[in-house]
Amino acid sequence: MDAYREEKLSPDMKALVEDHIRSCSECAGILRMGILADKVIEREKQLEPDPYLSTRVIGLIESSENKAETGFITILRPVLMTLSLAAAVFFGIIFGNLTRTSGNLQPIPVELALIDDSAMESIEVLSIE
Repeated sequence: MDAYREEKLSPDMKALVEDHIRSCSECAGILRMGILADKVIEREKQLEPDPYLSTRVIGLIESSENKAETGFITILRPVLMTLSLAAAVFFGIIFGNLTRTSGNLQPIPVELALIDDSAMESIEVLSIE
């Protein structure tokens, strides 16, 4: 059908197609739809696009994004940041004080400090087995 519409067929083939189109309503409908599609495409090619369309669309997108960030989220974001920073400082102080030694430590007995464990079995000996 495309070759027929574009007039690329030989005269003999063109006559055969025309005879078939007269007798076959389905093929005639397909031909009409193809001709209509060609006309629509040609009209679309003649249209001049608006040069400022992309600028307007981008502006609308940006304004909708700005509207979405206003309100409750704008107020909530700094509050949550402040609270998370205060919680981090608080937990840092708490965990830092956990390792601090208390004032009532008992001294290590001298016997424990002088233990020589170099003669004991090492982990390498145990892992060989």
